[in-house]
Amino acid sequence: MDRRAFIGVLAGGVLAAPLGSVAQPAGKAVRIGRLSPLSAEADVPLLVSKRDARFRLGRGRNILY
Repeated sequence: MDRRAFIGVLAGGVLAAPLGSVAQPAGKAVRIGRLSPLSAEADVPLLVSKRDARFRLGRGRNILY
């Protein structure tokens, strides 16, 4: 294979690569509900700490609070 053919095949592969890729569909966001005897203001620190812990563990990416 000569140099021009090699460059042509390489350029064709690079240009055709994006045509074959397909993005994954976005997953559905999970909502977590919770009942608490505490008032909303008193419950905020607990919810923030739970959310931060889930993000540190890598499990909070698609969870809405």
